[in-house]
Amino acid sequence: MLGRMLKGVSGRSAGKTIAVLFALILILSSLAVAGCAKKGGEPARKDTLIIALGTNISTPDNHYATGLPAIGANSEIGDVLFRLDANGNPIPWLAKSYEWSADKKTLTLTIRDNVKMQDGKTMTSEDVRYSLDRFVKYSIGKAALSMVTEIKAPDATHVTLTMKAPFDPLVRTLAYTTITIYSKASIDGKSKEEIASKNSPIAGPGPYKLVEFDPGDKMVLDAFPNYWAGKPQFKRVIFRMMPEMSSRIMALESGDVDLIDAISPQEADRLAKNSKLQVLNPPAAGIVRVYLNTQKGPLADKKVRQALYYAIDRESIVKNIFLGKAEVAHSFAPSGTFGYTGDYDVYKYDPEKAKQMLKDAGVTNLKFTVLHSPGRYILSQEVLEAMKADFAKIGVDMTIQNMEWGAFSAAIKLPLKDTKMEATLNWWRSVNGDADNAIADYASKYWPPGNNTPFFKNDQYDKLFDQEQSEVDTAKRGAELKEMQKILMDEVPAWVLYRQPNLWAARSDLQGVEISALSCLQPLYKASLKK
Repeated sequence: MLGRMLKGVSGRSAGKTIAVLFALILILSSLAVAGCAKKGGEPARKDTLIIALGTNISTPDNHYATGLPAIGANSEIGDVLFRLDANGNPIPWLAKSYEWSADKKTLTLTIRDNVKMQDGKTMTSEDVRYSLDRFVKYSIGKAALSMVTEIKAPDATHVTLTMKAPFDPLVRTLAYTTITIYSKASIDGKSKEEIASKNSPIAGPGPYKLVEFDPGDKMVLDAFPNYWAGKPQFKRVIFRMMPEMSSRIMALESGDVDLIDAISPQEADRLAKNSKLQVLNPPAAGIVRVYLNTQKGPLADKKVRQALYYAIDRESIVKNIFLGKAEVAHSFAPSGTFGYTGDYDVYKYDPEKAKQMLKDAGVTNLKFTVLHSPGRYILSQEVLEAMKADFAKIGVDMTIQNMEWGAFSAAIKLPLKDTKMEATLNWWRSVNGDADNAIADYASKYWPPGNNTPFFKNDQYDKLFDQEQSEVDTAKRGAELKEMQKILMDEVPAWVLYRQPNLWAARSDLQGVEISALSCLQPLYKASLKK
């Protein structure tokens, strides 16, 4: 056919004709593909929200998941008992009310009535009890409920949590996104593979249900019309996993995705000038730290860890890499939390002092490797490169070993006898406005596979941890938390660096998206496009 159309046409005219014809073919093909997509049951693009995350979603199950952006994505399937308002006060969610016992050692939750779940079940107190118990057994964040000694479901609408001693932040702690409620029937007795499959998926009371999961690539969720808080506006939500920030930004600018996380301050300033886009900057609660192996390897000596801390120019990192949009961290707990103190941060940038301390410790030709997962934290590669340069000034060689998030997460969970970890860049936070939640993991009982990845052990710290979690006197408890921070800043199981900004970007007509201070998406049932 093409030959007949070109008959009698030659030379430059034929070339132009061919170019026009191929352009026409491409246009017609695109229209045909678009038409087929709609006929095939795929929701129209305006009904689909596509989100690109810098973190890999290794499982749709929050009780096993790592990485808070991934956990936020998974929370569209499950849901939480409470949410926190802008001032950190608990808002009843799946739990419609709560009541303390007279001695404040038992918290009784009243579960919301007639909450439907994606597997057709109605949520009961047993689903809640089972989910809480499962979190305590398996989650990397299990220390959040370490003070709870017993969880019961005495009847169909109540759940009780009992402690050895009162713990005031417990209700706020139950708003932690990882403490996700699921349908017991959808996961009990099933393998991780079954839970992630479309044939027998994990189910919960959230606004979206799992229909497809491909680790390292995407997770596809369809709207659950019976969501108790309101019918979702988007028919489908697709999470794409893009560790490279440049890839996420290109996808947003081209219109291939609608919302992205973890953008740099530089890119935030640039994107904010684009009328088709918007930059979201909710408060941030997380502190970036470099965790150090305190039990074996080149950083096992406290004097070495202290010396190297003096060599890190944290002020320069905040000013030059984050354009002042980050905040230097002066404690293992975020500023503003109950019990916080920055009084014990003595590590002002002083490379000459660092060199002298290493000399006094008899350490020469120091080399170590830091494990790092690119894309998970904003500008973390640049931060490590800056630290590498700082260390080089005092004759220390730091190697950066980049790893995919799943491999990184597996590496930091290895027990002491198997680990080769010397240092890792990671992030931690307070989920309830209390310093305890940010520093509890340094108790020795949380060595990997728990979250005490530095394998830190200090008898006085462990004693204070047990005391503060059972302390009735608020003033005494605050003093104990401060003493724990003093020990951490002296022992240096990690170099606390900065509170990173919580920067996202989206198409300008996207509305109803809520992002927590933990970089977690809140239930997306209100998200929609402006008409």
